[in-house]
Amino acid sequence: MHTKRMIAFCLMTATMLGCAQERLYPIEREGKYGYVDAKGQIAIEPRFEQALPFWNGLASFREDGQYGFLRADGSIAIPAQFDYVGRFSNEGLAPVSLGGRFGAVNRDGLLVINPRFDYARGRFSEGVLAVQEKGEWGYVDANGTMVIDAQFDWGGEFSQGRASVKVGDRWGVIDRDGRFVVNPRFNAVGEMTEDRMPVEVNDRWGYIDADGKMVIEPAFDQARPFSGSLAPVMAGKKWGVIDRSGTFVVNPRFEGAAEYCDGAAAVREDGKWGAIDRRGEWVIEPKFDTPFCFEGPLALVAFDLGQVRWGYINRDGEHVPIE
Repeated sequence: MHTKRMIAFCLMTATMLGCAQERLYPIEREGKYGYVDAKGQIAIEPRFEQALPFWNGLASFREDGQYGFLRADGSIAIPAQFDYVGRFSNEGLAPVSLGGRFGAVNRDGLLVINPRFDYARGRFSEGVLAVQEKGEWGYVDANGTMVIDAQFDWGGEFSQGRASVKVGDRWGVIDRDGRFVVNPRFNAVGEMTEDRMPVEVNDRWGYIDADGKMVIEPAFDQARPFSGSLAPVMAGKKWGVIDRSGTFVVNPRFEGAAEYCDGAAAVREDGKWGAIDRRGEWVIEPKFDTPFCFEGPLALVAFDLGQVRWGYINRDGEHVPIE
């Protein structure tokens, strides 16, 4: 994935996942990456081959082809030494890769789980990490103990005590003990948020609760996770917004829509992206080439995708110059 698109993806999910708490934003200058503050002033001089947003106090960077972590003051917390690094979680752990095997480090850079797994995805969530062993997925705790045996074809992160897993070509939902709350029967699933998980049944999307009960019947072409009690859905090739009961609060009229992020949702109209509030009123007129999500005062957007002109905007939709 292109580095700037990786940054965009991280910033799109920052509010939901606790990213970039220091309110520093990655930038690129002449092939080197650093960070600016919310005013667009350089906070960490560009000197890295790659730099991604901060997660729980630390940000990953690449130097000489290896990855490490730095602090918000620009000092190195963990020297670049890994082939891959994930995000630091609330538990203070991050997945890493050495020699093609995956383990985890703590905030001091010490290996708390020796690299022995085929793969590790995402981050520690609710005390466990999804790992792959001999082609199957299970979950380990902070000590590296396999607490849910590797038995799935795919394993998602836990959220609100639930994780989506794939068995064969169907998706189900497990609890923290690895027991099925919903047996594998869905074509696809989304993330559990606010006691609602989008699920696909026979090419239609609805929502189940944490107990697996269908609380919003499958009636949509596509569906996003809930945020702030609202969720964008597609109906009749147009996107609108529903509340927790499944009632439209913003009627379908947009070409595209992203999840609500700090009270606003990016939506597309006439090929351009802007943002609406909870009532569907424009807060930023559609004029950008990519969806965006505000993390603090700024959001990363593409102004002209053909020339890859990326930059930051403020909550008024104005470009923030980098000083």
